[in-house]
Amino acid sequence: MSKNILLKIFRIVYFVITGIIIILLATFFAAGGIAESYGGTEFPAPGYFWLIAIWVIGLILHFKILWIGFIITIIPLIYFSILFFNAGF
Repeated sequence: MSKNILLKIFRIVYFVITGIIIILLATFFAAGGIAESYGGTEFPAPGYFWLIAIWVIGLILHFKILWIGFIITIIPLIYFSILFFNAGF
């Protein structure tokens, strides 16, 4: 396989995996996590949906400027990693 085909496969796999992770985690945290809904609404913390928007912006920019889009799509993953480490320690 040529280098370009492997790079295209990596991009597709990367965006599918990170997209699934971002959507699941953003929905989980927007719904209040495992805590009870304190506001009586389905999504008491809708601010986490902005992370999905950031990921989509990175996906779009990836087709224009390769590395900037890659970096922007990883920002939500870094944010969720920091949340998990802060919760654990």
